[in-house]
Amino acid sequence: MNLEMFSNIKFKRRTYCMVCGTKLESSVIVLPKFPLTEVYVKQKVSKQLGFVNQEFHFCERCGHGQIANVIDPEVLYGSCYKTRTSTSSSATAAIDIFLLFISDVLGNKKVETIFEIGCNDLYMLQKLKDKAEVLYGIDPILKGKECLLNDDKIKVIGDFFENVEIKHLGLKMDVVISSHTLEHIDDPKRLVENMLENSSPGTLLFFQFPSFESLVNDGHFDQVFHQHLNYFSLESVLYMLDEVGAELVNYRINPYHWGALMIAFKKRIGSRSSHAKFKMHVQEISKDYIIKQYQVFRDCMDVTIRRIEALEKETIYGYGAALMLPVLYYYLGNSLLRLKCIIDEDKSKKNLYYLNVPIQIKMLDEIKDIDGSSVVVTAINSTQAARAITEKLMKLNVRQIILPINII
Repeated sequence: MNLEMFSNIKFKRRTYCMVCGTKLESSVIVLPKFPLTEVYVKQKVSKQLGFVNQEFHFCERCGHGQIANVIDPEVLYGSCYKTRTSTSSSATAAIDIFLLFISDVLGNKKVETIFEIGCNDLYMLQKLKDKAEVLYGIDPILKGKECLLNDDKIKVIGDFFENVEIKHLGLKMDVVISSHTLEHIDDPKRLVENMLENSSPGTLLFFQFPSFESLVNDGHFDQVFHQHLNYFSLESVLYMLDEVGAELVNYRINPYHWGALMIAFKKRIGSRSSHAKFKMHVQEISKDYIIKQYQVFRDCMDVTIRRIEALEKETIYGYGAALMLPVLYYYLGNSLLRLKCIIDEDKSKKNLYYLNVPIQIKMLDEIKDIDGSSVVVTAINSTQAARAITEKLMKLNVRQIILPINII
């Protein structure tokens, strides 16, 4: 890996809301020298690499949140640790809940085609095989692997959706699915418009992405990082759908995985909005409320720092080599260096470090003194993961469990 690519990282700055086009005012949260996440390295890196100034903005006109600085995707994703859905228990559990939502909306209806945008390792399409005659998976990470993955029902397209000419292929889109992709797209509104242009009035589109309301209400600001460019609320979803000529069919929240907002929508028939019944559910969020909840989050970090520092003479471990751990390190600072190591059970991470966190990852079976030790839960991105880790640590008879955020 060429580590120099993480020095003087290039980015472009967004100056207007990506949903309603309003010019952005001053940022709500400023994050100087904010770390890149998901970059694992084989040796401890002593140089200051993988940091970019970041800012978080909130649009009071449409209720949309977004970060200002968009990092070059080649840097952000080119060398990152690539998670596969079927190998992650939290990811599969989240997909299963999303599939239940899709099934509830579709009912017993069987369609001709299903398209999944960002199909990863085809976990979701495999689960949906009985719902369609043909299923198409589109994902650039599968480029060159199409022949290996295609079967009698599933067809893989290794490219970005924006580059695929659906109409030229003569394909009809009955159902379109996208899980945790819209938050990563620089211009999400344009992507949705593109999908609608390729769909018919009967096409159902299903998306899930992190809910901004859940993030703010839970004070879960560790979920703000460079890869997530957009933070949709129900309000900003309704605004965007009105703008692109679509209507919301249904929505649901999965509180256990990123507080995911799951939506089903289709092309609008007629020119008038049909969102009155959903707008009754909109939570009004203000900049003052965001700042208040961000302070709650920072207070949790400060308490965690003091709890770690109070264990001056004890052995302390971290548990969970999460992709977003550098964000936790950003807020906990040098107190996290008190950890003897980060414990994990993913063998592909054995003995690795993060680009910008000088703590090694060790396997659980290597730790002989876990019984009676103190442990900081370092994988806190989802409630489900935190609960699973806490349950495991209790069975391992650790003396004390420190949760940086109370999300159990």
